Amino acid sequence: MMSSTLRGAEPRLGERDLMVAITGFAWVVMTLFSVAFIALLQQLMHWVDWDVEDTVTWPWRHELAYTAFFALSSTVILSLVNILSEPLVGLTMTNCVLLILSTYNNVILTLRNKVVATAWTLALVSIYFPGFSWPLVVLFTGYVFLLWAEQRWFLPFDAHPTVTVLVQFYLGVGYWLLADNVGMDTRTLPVMLISFAMSAVTCYVFTVLLHNDHVRSLDSAKNARTDGLTGARNWMSFRDDTGTWFDGGTSFLVIAFDIDHFKRINDTYGHLVGNHVLTGFCGSLQATLSAVEPAARLYRTGGEEFMVVVPDMDATAGRQLAKRCQKTIRELQVLDDDGQPVHVTASIGISATTAADERANAVYRRADSLLYRAKQGGRNRIVGDD
Repeated sequence: MMSSTLRGAEPRLGERDLMVAITGFAWVVMTLFSVAFIALLQQLMHWVDWDVEDTVTWPWRHELAYTAFFALSSTVILSLVNILSEPLVGLTMTNCVLLILSTYNNVILTLRNKVVATAWTLALVSIYFPGFSWPLVVLFTGYVFLLWAEQRWFLPFDAHPTVTVLVQFYLGVGYWLLADNVGMDTRTLPVMLISFAMSAVTCYVFTVLLHNDHVRSLDSAKNARTDGLTGARNWMSFRDDTGTWFDGGTSFLVIAFDIDHFKRINDTYGHLVGNHVLTGFCGSLQATLSAVEPAARLYRTGGEEFMVVVPDMDATAGRQLAKRCQKTIRELQVLDDDGQPVHVTASIGISATTAADERANAVYRRADSLLYRAKQGGRNRIVGDD
C-alpha cells in the first residue's frame, strides 16, 4: 500500500522539479537579457545625455534616441520567437520584452517617450501573439494610465520602490493572466509569473545602482564645469568652449562684466550679502540672455568677473546686447540685512574675434582690457573695440 502511494507520488514530484527548473531557467534568461539592455542603455545615456549644463530645450526629442534603441532591442528579442520555434522560448522572450519595457519606462523622464515605447511593445506582441489583441489594448491602456500617475506623483522612480515594482507587476501579471484565458498551459502560468516577479525585482535593484552611478557621473562633470555658487559655467568651461569655437573657425563675441565696487559691498554689508549680489547678478543676467539671445553662454571667470560669449555675433549687435544686460543689472534688487536695497552696477567691455587673432584668448584679453578702461572711465559704462 505504501509502495503504491510512493509510486503514485513520483510523477507529481518530478513535475514539480521540472517546473522549478523551468522557472529558474526563465528567470536567468530574462535577467541576463534585461541586465544587458540596461547596461547598454546606460552607456548610450553616457554618450548622448551629457547635458551637464541643462541646455536641452525639448527633452522628449532628446530621449527619442533611447526609444529607438528600445524599439530595436525589443524587436530583436521577439524575433527569436520565430527563429527558435519553441513555445517556452516564445513565452520567455515575451517576458523579457515586458520587463525591459517597464525598466525602460523607469529610467526615462518624458511621458511621451514612455507612451511611444509602450505602443511599440503592444504592436509587437499583437503581431507575434494575435490571439488576444483587444484584451491587450485594455491592459496596456491601464498601464499608460499608471505611468501617467507615476509621472505625476511618484518620481523619481528610485524614491518610490514599492509603487514602481507594483506597476511592473501590473504589466507582467496582467499579461499572463490574459494569456491563460486564451488557452495557455495552466502549468506554465506560475512559471511565467514567478520568473517575471523575480526578474523585475532583480532588474529594479540593478537599475537603481546604475542610475545612481549615472547621476554621480553627471554631477561630477557638472561640478567640474560650473561655478558652485552661481551655477554659471566656470573658467575651464570658458576656456574649452572658446578654444573649440576658435579652432573650428567659428567667430564669437565676448562681453566682459565686472561688478563695480564689489569689495566695498563685501566690506560694508558682509560676505553673505555679497554672495546674494553674485547669485542675483548671475540669475538676472542669465534670464535676460535666455530671453533675447538663447545662443549666449554665461561664465563666471573670477570673483566678481563674468563673461558672456555669443557665437556668430558682430560688434554692433553685441553692443545692443550689452546695453540690454546693463539695464537688467541696474534694475537688480538685492536687499541687505536691514531690508535696504544694495545698488549694483557693472563695467562692461566688448570684443569680437578678428582675422589677426592667433589664439582664442586674444579676444578675452581685449575684452578684459576694455572692461578695465570702462572702470577707469568712471565705471557703470560700456567700452567696445568698434
